[in-house]
Amino acid sequence: AAEARGPTASLVISGGGVNLATKDLAFQPGAREQIASTLAAGTYTFTCPVDGHANLGMKGTLIVTP
Repeated sequence: AAEARGPTASLVISGGGVNLATKDLAFQPGAREQIASTLAAGTYTFTCPVDGHANLGMKGTLIVTP
């Protein structure tokens, strides 16, 4: 049923004891989601937790410098 409305996506940021996620873990195209946080200097990963999306390239590294 979700595919009939279009593909879904989400965002999770983790690392250094941080685990942030969008409110909805599978939102529709055109929807707006927001994550707000103050991150300490370090390296974090971000990924889409929807099945198969990370393997399709929806992932990366976020580097916060002091």
